Amino acid sequence: MFFAFLAFYMWRMWQTSETVWLVGLFVAIAAWSLGYAMEMVPAMREAKQFWAALQYMGIVAVLVLWVGLVFEYTGRGRWLGKSTIVTLSVIPVITTVLAWTYNSHDLLRREMNLVPWDTYHVLIVAQYGPWFWIHVAYCYVLLALGSIFLVPALFRSPHIYRRQVVVILAGLVAPWLANIIYL
Repeated sequence: MFFAFLAFYMWRMWQTSETVWLVGLFVAIAAWSLGYAMEMVPAMREAKQFWAALQYMGIVAVLVLWVGLVFEYTGRGRWLGKSTIVTLSVIPVITTVLAWTYNSHDLLRREMNLVPWDTYHVLIVAQYGPWFWIHVAYCYVLLALGSIFLVPALFRSPHIYRRQVVVILAGLVAPWLANIIYL
């Protein structure tokens, strides 16, 4: 909910090219968070799988929006033509389709189990399918790409903006580590 509020606030206050990407990023994070929170509520497997699939819409959008934001922030917004955005979105769109059609294949998740935890039943992926690893590799490439484009900005930006870049790069450490530990 916090990211949805931030997105709404930013959209009303600022109308820049960076804001469009940042607002989109916040909306995607909000969708991801909402899907995860709702996945924890029901006890039925099918409902949990629905919310897990919904999360993927936010998960895959985060990466494309991240790259778009970095390109705008570092003065490379001209690289963000329709063909670039479509190209960056191919794997995320396929991943989303596979997340929603989970009952007909094992490409994204092969085995999911309901595991009791405290007063909840948690949906645990026991084994991922081959497409999941393609998706993960692609996510890491996009995260790395955005990080690599931020590093030069650290050295050529005015002093006041260097702090912003340092905060952004430092903020990436936690998601990288959390994802590596999770996997």
